[in-house]
Amino acid sequence: MITRQRTNWLQMLFIWKGSVLRNIIIQLILIAVFSLTILYFNGRIYHYKVHLNPTIFTLIGLALVIFMGFYNTASYDRFWEGRKLWGTLIIEARMLTRQVLTLVRIPRLNPGKVRRPL
Repeated sequence: MITRQRTNWLQMLFIWKGSVLRNIIIQLILIAVFSLTILYFNGRIYHYKVHLNPTIFTLIGLALVIFMGFYNTASYDRFWEGRKLWGTLIIEARMLTRQVLTLVRIPRLNPGKVRRPL
């Protein structure tokens, strides 16, 4: 899990490591270009009045929020699954170690007696 120190909110917008921004940068650029185009034409294209309401932008923003929510949920699910598997691995390794130590007799050397090879 990526944890960061508390920083300025503006700096948090431009952090690339562990961010979803890398995956959605193309969609964000397209939405920005679309918005700037509409702002430039100011509701008129070739002397025709184009009635634009904020519904389309609300729907695009809603779709983007849902996408990012699912992306973060999937990321956390992968983290939690890895944590469960790691815990299972540790438990199984400890159990195997206990079984080996109880089933195998290891000859112990008496520290008072020194064995000398013949």
